[in-house]
Amino acid sequence: MVRSKIGTRVSGKTILIVLVAIIIASVTASIMCSISAYSVGGQYNIIEKQPSVQTVLLGQDLEFSNTDWTAPPVVSRYVSGYLETTYTATEKNGRYYIDTTNWRTSGTFYVNGEPGGYEAQLSAEEPDMPLKLKVMDGDVSSLARGTMLTVDVGGINLKNDLDLKGVIEWIRRHAKKEG
Repeated sequence: MVRSKIGTRVSGKTILIVLVAIIIASVTASIMCSISAYSVGGQYNIIEKQPSVQTVLLGQDLEFSNTDWTAPPVVSRYVSGYLETTYTATEKNGRYYIDTTNWRTSGTFYVNGEPGGYEAQLSAEEPDMPLKLKVMDGDVSSLARGTMLTVDVGGINLKNDLDLKGVIEWIRRHAKKEG
């Protein structure tokens, strides 16, 4: 237990809350490259036929622009020049969709093609979202025990829920050690 300058006690549990916030930040995403799949406000990020690499984040749902494709697109993942995996888009109401939850960041992704010729090229990245704790107008580095913490991940276009099971168990183990 540590005493701060204003005389309040800061426990190991408070420090663990800050650690949870940092872990949440590494799990969710908001930063995207300048050329990337884009959203028009819906659930899906739009992929178009274009020569520039389009960056997608793992966990995003992709919609292939229905003006560009007339058949379900197939995304091929190449690693070190070899075909590793293919993902075929599913059709729903005349539109084509792919879920990127099970994709890997290694390799290069080609839509309807291979390194020598393709209709679109994708790159996959892990989500990353910086997180700041704020009280009123100022940033803080910890929260008092019992303070409600709300993490709003709405609007970042990821379909995955945050999975904190391992984090919560880690906090419980370390809280017992701190006694």
